[in-house]
Amino acid sequence: MTHVRITTFELVGDFTADENLIERVREAVRAVANSSPAFLSYESGYDEEGNIVSVSRWESEEQAAGPMGQMRAWLAENIGEGMRVIRTSAFDSVVSIVA
Repeated sequence: MTHVRITTFELVGDFTADENLIERVREAVRAVANSSPAFLSYESGYDEEGNIVSVSRWESEEQAAGPMGQMRAWLAENIGEGMRVIRTSAFDSVVSIVA
């Protein structure tokens, strides 16, 4: 089983027009991922309401805790109130099929 986290963010204020935001977040995620052997994958995109949805997969919930804390700290320091969490779901996958 793998641990999956899905978080939906709303961009607010000046960050709604920040064209470099996605690239900055991508680089931060890459740095956290490269420092964690438990990291399996990350994907993000926009939902139908224009919110950012991110999906990360980890070997276990315990192994995801440290890197996810690093990512939250990076977001707080670099994005602050510009990115508001709408909802987060986390679960251990029961079925995972990868092509």
